[in-house]
Amino acid sequence: LALAAIAVGHALGMDLADMLQGLAEPGVQVRLLIVPGPNGSQMIDDTYNASTPSVMSALGLLDAMNPTRAIAVLGDMRELGEVSEREHVTVGRRAGEVADLVVTYGEMARTIAQEAATTDGRFDVGPPAVTSFRLEQREELIDYLLRELRAGDVVLLKGSRGLRMEEIVERLRDSQDLP
Repeated sequence: LALAAIAVGHALGMDLADMLQGLAEPGVQVRLLIVPGPNGSQMIDDTYNASTPSVMSALGLLDAMNPTRAIAVLGDMRELGEVSEREHVTVGRRAGEVADLVVTYGEMARTIAQEAATTDGRFDVGPPAVTSFRLEQREELIDYLLRELRAGDVVLLKGSRGLRMEEIVERLRDSQDLP
């Protein structure tokens, strides 16, 4: 619900800091945060967990923010059972529609990358750039993002809880002594 509230508030021109302050009031639990990122970028930290609906909502927020460059860093969605591949395809298609760059993390997330690479892309200018990292390539992923992110970028980070993607966000923030 918090994500929906932020998306609606953004669409209505509300100040992001005011929205986050309101959501931070007692009784409201916020798991999605928009925080400063490396090199003047902004990060949507929605790393707590990932299901198809939650990833689709987060991608909707990324799209609604209308950044100079939209980047989706998406990890595996676990515990989906026999619908796993289909759900990763669904997310990949949407990621390809809203992101200029899709970065995946994990073996199942490769399906997201494959699907994103076949979409028309943001502004119908062709598929987004796509790159993938295996779970054992966490350091390479962090190094890649530190090199790639720049002012005007908004980067969404989201994946299943078991991937510990919040540690990636922490490392990106720590690399530049960000608040």
